[in-house]
Amino acid sequence: MSLAIDEIETEVLADPEASAPSALREKPALVYIPIVIVLSGLLLWLYVSNVDMISQESTPLNWSKKLQPQIIQHIQLTVASTAIVLAVAVFAPGLLAGCGSDEITLAAQRRTADGEPVVNEITVDPKHVG
Repeated sequence: MSLAIDEIETEVLADPEASAPSALREKPALVYIPIVIVLSGLLLWLYVSNVDMISQESTPLNWSKKLQPQIIQHIQLTVASTAIVLAVAVFAPGLLAGCGSDEITLAAQRRTADGEPVVNEITVDPKHVG
């Protein structure tokens, strides 16, 4: 009898679509938090669009003069910084491979009970690692 129950549980867990509703039942925040965020954004938009503001308050919220150019600039900076990070990650290891010594020295410092520093050094040859 228990063998049949184990087989049924295995089949249910193996099917990702069958376990998705149970995950939502176990973590209702996955449903409610996005709804709360969207409703909060809508309420804020309604408040800002209906309140009477002086020019000093309304200028930073002007879409065409302030918000849209700043969002475009933010996206451009994000794309540029991502390109730089990818270029460094892809090309820098090859550029740095021939620099310096073939050996890598790792040093660790600790203190004895008397407070005296003790340095442990380990030298590794990358050609022989692996």
